[in-house]
Amino acid sequence: NPDEEEEDEDEDEESEESEESESDDNDNNDGKNKKSYKKVKMSGSAPVDEYFDNQSWTVFEENGIVWDAMLNQTNIGQNNNKFYKLQILTDSDESEFCAFFRWARVGYKGQMSRTWGNKQKCIGAFKKKFHDKTLNDWEDRDNFQSYARKYTYLPMDYGGDDDDDDDND
Repeated sequence: NPDEEEEDEDEDEESEESEESESDDNDNNDGKNKKSYKKVKMSGSAPVDEYFDNQSWTVFEENGIVWDAMLNQTNIGQNNNKFYKLQILTDSDESEFCAFFRWARVGYKGQMSRTWGNKQKCIGAFKKKFHDKTLNDWEDRDNFQSYARKYTYLPMDYGGDDDDDDDND
């Protein structure tokens, strides 16, 4: 049934990651540090997650709000460096919606869950997951407060300009 939510167990997030992903190590012995870039297809203000099954869908936007969030949790002592991605995705005529979540150790594909439903159901799922992972309300993300053992919100700039501050080329 497409209206049912798939299971999303945080406890399993580290155990399944290496099974589905490969290392991204660059054994580049030319003596230069080169930047690594990933090309993403943009249609709207944010790219659809590369592992979502239907790349013709877009990240939902309404009233200036882009329903896309990247969260990170780093704890050096516990050897944690993981992300949690949240998106509300929609088809071209906004008749179908999906709250899409993906989480893993940084650099891995990890696990995914999808909640299918109408716009309000998906917005509710997105807001609940954002709060569960950060202890912040989505509406207050511009005044984000970090908490121990919770994820931190990373505002993403998907702008297409080529003006990198750290680029000395």
